[in-house]
Amino acid sequence: MNNIKNIHHVAIEVSDLRRSVEFYKTLGFTVEKSIDFQGEEVVFLVREHLRLELYEVEGALNKSSNDKQMHLAFEVESWSGILDWITENKLIITEGPFNLENGWRTIFVKGYDGEILEFMQC
Repeated sequence: MNNIKNIHHVAIEVSDLRRSVEFYKTLGFTVEKSIDFQGEEVVFLVREHLRLELYEVEGALNKSSNDKQMHLAFEVESWSGILDWITENKLIITEGPFNLENGWRTIFVKGYDGEILEFMQC
């Protein structure tokens, strides 16, 4: 698929957003931006070419590793191209599409093995 530009981020649900941000800072990450997504704060951190998305979920600390939500996000060049690709591959849309306050467009789909993939145009 020629529409993919690069991997945009890896998302991790955390039990305490502030604590996790500070932890990842000790690993050399810096805060890139914080956005509001459906009333919840989401923080993006970067370190060289790696971007993390951290978001707080109540009870995340007590979840088993099988219940934790993570996703891999790809940046795309063409919004209509990715929507066509999702349809052609019969993928299930789990959330979105959304137009974020910072101008990004995003959609979440379930991969063939249940993995969550996000495609976004920045």
